[in-house]
Amino acid sequence: PVTSPSAKVIRVEQKPTYSPDELNIYSRDPQIQHLFSCAAQYLGQVLSQPNLSTLYSFYDYYRLPSDVIEFLIQYCVQNGHRDLRYMERVAQDWSDQGIQTLEQAQMYIKRLDVYRPIMKSLGLNRYPSDEDCGIDRWLSQYRMPMELLLEACRRTRKRTNAPNFRYVEGILSDWHSKNVHTLQELAAADTAYEQQNAQPRERPSRTGS
Repeated sequence: PVTSPSAKVIRVEQKPTYSPDELNIYSRDPQIQHLFSCAAQYLGQVLSQPNLSTLYSFYDYYRLPSDVIEFLIQYCVQNGHRDLRYMERVAQDWSDQGIQTLEQAQMYIKRLDVYRPIMKSLGLNRYPSDEDCGIDRWLSQYRMPMELLLEACRRTRKRTNAPNFRYVEGILSDWHSKNVHTLQELAAADTAYEQQNAQPRERPSRTGS
């Protein structure tokens, strides 16, 4: 399993730079040669020596497998990021997460794409830690669609004025117990709640003199 982003690897060594002669030697490896060729194709340009040095550091310094690096480049390009410096930050993040297989990288991206709008709706700009919340439970156990997750986050921000995962959990747990799993069902539940609260309460009878 991918490790928690809270357990970042602290790098004490300095990232190396690679001379043109070193890169020529490394590129004789068919695996590295293929990586350089794929990167040039994805980026649509002939890679300069500094860019090749940065790219090789993904393999040598950040210790990512070549197929993971190729997937990383493809993912960044598809999302409009062609700068290798940006890709290096992604490479460091994936390395810190302990990603060592293509399957782990794909799962990390899948979870990140799901988590991002939820975190953003709570006013947060980071990957959630394991202590933050149970988004996986909201999706798999509660089977809540994204529109209800975002609505729960919106109500949490409105009522608490802060990102409060426990409050979101309380809202979703209540909706799940009431079998609310669509916006239409939520609207009906809200109407029933308002009607119930609008009814006058009976006063307790007074006994005695």
